[in-house]
Amino acid sequence: MNTYPHYKPSGIQWIGEIPEHWERVCLKRIVEIKVTDGPHETPVFVEEGVPFISAESIKSNSVDFNYKRGYISKELDIEYSKKCKPQKHDIFIVKSGSTTGKVAYVDFDDDFNIWSPLALVRCCPKIALSKFTFYALQSEYFQKEIQLNWSFGTQPNIGMNVIENLKFVLPPLSEQTAIANYLDRKTAEIDQTIADKEALIGLYEEEKKGLINEAVTKGLNPNVPFKPSDIEWLGDVPEHWEVKKLKYVANLRSGDTITSELIAEEGAYPVYGGNGLRGYTTDYTHEGNYVLIGRQGALCGNINYAFGKFWASEHAIVATILDNSEFVWLGEFLKMMNLNQYSLASAQPGLSVDRIQNLHIPYPPLPEQAAIVDYIETETAKINEKMTVARQEIGLLKEFRQALIFECVTGKVCCLEEKKIDL
Repeated sequence: MNTYPHYKPSGIQWIGEIPEHWERVCLKRIVEIKVTDGPHETPVFVEEGVPFISAESIKSNSVDFNYKRGYISKELDIEYSKKCKPQKHDIFIVKSGSTTGKVAYVDFDDDFNIWSPLALVRCCPKIALSKFTFYALQSEYFQKEIQLNWSFGTQPNIGMNVIENLKFVLPPLSEQTAIANYLDRKTAEIDQTIADKEALIGLYEEEKKGLINEAVTKGLNPNVPFKPSDIEWLGDVPEHWEVKKLKYVANLRSGDTITSELIAEEGAYPVYGGNGLRGYTTDYTHEGNYVLIGRQGALCGNINYAFGKFWASEHAIVATILDNSEFVWLGEFLKMMNLNQYSLASAQPGLSVDRIQNLHIPYPPLPEQAAIVDYIETETAKINEKMTVARQEIGLLKEFRQALIFECVTGKVCCLEEKKIDL
């Protein structure tokens, strides 16, 4: 891409030089109304009304109403709108919480309102193009400005008077338009490429799941005779496999109670709960290789593995393998079973050991179990490598996207005569 003929110091260390005819301005100099935020009170929510959003709705530089706080009445919306009423082409900056600094652009006409963690920036069209400003505010240099100026309590926070005095660089309107149009096209290309690779990862996940399910339910030889398993959801299994109750394959027992005070970030022995590692403690309850089943709440039926010396908490059911069975074979089969469907319905769903230990499962001979585990580990490693490559490519694309925005909004490259960038 081309560069500008003449540059000057920007006065901002992490920007460096900018085109000679560009300005450095405070945010408050380019807005149509004073930078403002939503109400500093908790509204009364209603079943239907005007969508009300906060910081958690800011996703991928846009507003996601799937994460709205709820609805407020039209009357309350009118009251809140006296201070702030979002409209198309507004820009939001998250000003408090773990996502402080994230920005979003309003590219729709829907009626909604915002809460106090969001700051609203409305550009004066005679000075600044909203879309250019949006790109500038999400750029690396402006995010650095935010990070250097926020304050810390339990989480980051940046005040309204600080936001409006943050500096950024501003080209003439005609160049703002060219830059915004260029970035619209190029970031759309990058975002589509990222979406394609994320979809590919999803296909890899499905491939891996199908490979494992086929291996643990049908074995590795499709030409062997099959028989009905008499398990309604399973269908036929190899004729030479047994069908056993789970309690004859593994001994199931709930883990031991441990208080949060005894769990630390570091320690001698890991503590496993219903969702894997919780922390570390000074003692252990088990030693060896085990399958752990989540037994409470949203983690019912969740499957994890534990190795060596560890503490199994009361939120996990520990499966102790019997008769030298392969614990990975059993763990992968239990994942496929979706044990959550057997949880007892209540305010806090839970799995009953008595119930799941009497479920029937197919049982291959021990040598075949070992072959299945070896096959699963070998083939899933190949798929995992493909997924790793795709994730690395996504990371590089995101870095390229950020670098491209920075180069354009700081004038390191000239978008007036664009050249093709191959993704």
